Amino acid sequence: MQFSVFEVELEKAQWVALRARLLSILDNEQDSIRFYVFDANVRDRVEHHGVREPRDLRGPLIA
Repeated sequence: MQFSVFEVELEKAQWVALRARLLSILDNEQDSIRFYVFDANVRDRVEHHGVREPRDLRGPLIA
């Protein structure tokens, strides 16, 4: 099992293209991906695809 985090700063068109590309190669039976959008107008937005439910980020993050 591997957990990786990648942080990128993108223009809207780049974000749309990157998201589409990543979702096109995602194996929904084995993989999972989460998009965390940090924006002045949008807070606490998590978009999840694939296996495993996302963690509750409001609770303790002790594994």
